[in-house]
Amino acid sequence: MTYTFPTIGRAFTVPGVFTADKVTFRGFTIDRTNLAFQRDMSHLQAPGRAPIIDRGRCTFAEVKRAF
Repeated sequence: MTYTFPTIGRAFTVPGVFTADKVTFRGFTIDRTNLAFQRDMSHLQAPGRAPIIDRGRCTFAEVKRAF
C-alpha cells in the first residue's frame, strides 16, 4: 500500500493488512467504516512514559475529472 504526506512531498510504499473493518500498516490503523485513524508512535517514547498516540479522521481528496 502507498500513503502520502503532500505537505512534505513524500510517498511511502509499505506492506499492509486489510480486513473488513480496518487497514493496518506501519503503526497506522484506519477504520474503514468511518475513516478514523490512529497512529501509534509509542516505539519512540522512553520506557515508563505515556504512549504517543495520534488520532484523526481521513478525508477524500477532491479530484477534477476529465469527463
